[in-house]
Amino acid sequence: MDYLERKRMSSTEDFVRERIKDLYGSIPKFAREIEIPEQSIYTVLRKGFGGSSINVVIPICKALHLDPMALRDGRIRGVDPEFMDMQVVSVVSAGIPIDELAVEGITHPVPIAMGKAYPNAKLVKVNGTSMDRVLPDGSMALVDFGAEVKTGDIALVCADGADGVIKRVRLLTHGIELIPDSTDPTHETELIRCSDEGCTNIEVRGKVIWCTLPFDFIVPWKHD
Repeated sequence: MDYLERKRMSSTEDFVRERIKDLYGSIPKFAREIEIPEQSIYTVLRKGFGGSSINVVIPICKALHLDPMALRDGRIRGVDPEFMDMQVVSVVSAGIPIDELAVEGITHPVPIAMGKAYPNAKLVKVNGTSMDRVLPDGSMALVDFGAEVKTGDIALVCADGADGVIKRVRLLTHGIELIPDSTDPTHETELIRCSDEGCTNIEVRGKVIWCTLPFDFIVPWKHD
């Protein structure tokens, strides 16, 4: 992590004051954004970070991407934010093909590096157990929409009018195989044939490039 270029100021507090103005426009607006009393921020900037409550210092530093321990020592050190909240756009099936389930106001942290590397990616929630060796039921899968999908990839596929099927795929000349990767042997490979030369009944929407388990997921110590 790189040190920020420090301006010619008399103190770290001056630097932070200017950074707040650069990023948020004013201290009152900054206080509202981080939900810290405005007076508490003014107190920190007057007294200094070394003698201030860590409960106030941490939110300030998090919002400004600064290292709080360095700041309390009178040094300026920048940190790159690691995660960002991404909207979950749909719930998709990893079982029997179903229509997409509605999602309202659900977000989940995603590494910022992934967001930058895959600007067309969107987050979906996995519903079902047919891919539970790699995508347990309830997982969040980051799908790169429009990406090239090859045989062996895990993809989001729309087949025969049903949306939101996530499976490992095998691309065929006149169709596609949807291959489960599950602890449940009742899930079977499904072959979908093209209804015509244009293959209009099969749409490979995107490639799964990253996933994360739900926060309340408990790793099973054995499989039944």
